[in-house]
Amino acid sequence: MTALELSRWAVVGVKDETGAGRMGQELKRCLNPIRHLVGPSYRHVSKPLAEQEALLACENDSVLKKQLSGLQGIIVFDASPWALQSIRLAHSMGIKTVFVVLWEWFQPSVQEWGLCDVFVCPNQFALKVIRKLGFKNSLYLTWPLDFSALPARVIKGPARTFTHNVGLLEVDDRKSTTIVLEAFAKVPRRDVKLIIRVQNEFKLPCDDARVKIESRHLENHADLYAFGDVAVQPSKCEGLGFMLLEAIASGLPLITTDYPPMNEYVQHKTMRVAPRWGKYPAQQTSYIPHAHFKIPRVSDLTKKMVWCAENDLQPVSVANRAWVEETFNREKVRTEWTDLLERILTQSPDIP
Repeated sequence: MTALELSRWAVVGVKDETGAGRMGQELKRCLNPIRHLVGPSYRHVSKPLAEQEALLACENDSVLKKQLSGLQGIIVFDASPWALQSIRLAHSMGIKTVFVVLWEWFQPSVQEWGLCDVFVCPNQFALKVIRKLGFKNSLYLTWPLDFSALPARVIKGPARTFTHNVGLLEVDDRKSTTIVLEAFAKVPRRDVKLIIRVQNEFKLPCDDARVKIESRHLENHADLYAFGDVAVQPSKCEGLGFMLLEAIASGLPLITTDYPPMNEYVQHKTMRVAPRWGKYPAQQTSYIPHAHFKIPRVSDLTKKMVWCAENDLQPVSVANRAWVEETFNREKVRTEWTDLLERILTQSPDIP
């Protein structure tokens, strides 16, 4: 029987501020001393390398084989050519492969998926999508979230300041920023305000004096949740959704779209915004048929914000933090992951 040695496992993925990059860093932190083979990042410049991290040697197969040599397994976050190269070589070398599924861009026709030992889904919706596509060797695992680095806030009384974190605002407006502005404009109260934080310069349609738009990058992501009374994040879709989970983990009441995976995280129906009827194609639909958006209903988002401005939010705030402390307990999550990796090594029949 092969004993699990985390130092002989590696995360294969980018190290940047994208969702997959953040997920890789959280997993590495949870499964220390796991290694990280850092792939090239096309969206952002990669962050400096740290201990147990190295640039993925994807120049040719022989170089990459040397880098993979001695590993028990790899955990892959990407479907880029260098990631698929890693899967092919790992399989040929008898190295176990775990692939992390982000449902909104998963392309089922990729041949390398047949070489993976198991697919891990970070929410129940991803699991539903991938099983419907025929991948039965898949399971759900709680994703690691280091909430100890986030502010532990208790919001008391009605909301006076709403916050909306955009990240990089793009043409598809996946975070529903324009919808948030439209809904807030219909809130009749003049004693509330909305702060929108966006990392890139992007012209937004807004002439409401109650709205402040901040276009700058915050180095410390915890600062996103240090101010405001309610986080407004009615996304059209999410793979995982750090801006949702981190807001909840900070004790902020969260308004989001009543559609998975967003509504898997919000326990209070009062805070979930009804979506418009129908599924709307996402940009990647031309090659991934199941990719779609759910558009939050403007009128219902306005109602949710008005409710927050008229009711005591302390029960919601306290319940949010309690849910996170139970769900993302670090030792519990680490045990779930190490149990899975041990079962993969022993080829236990109870792996789906």
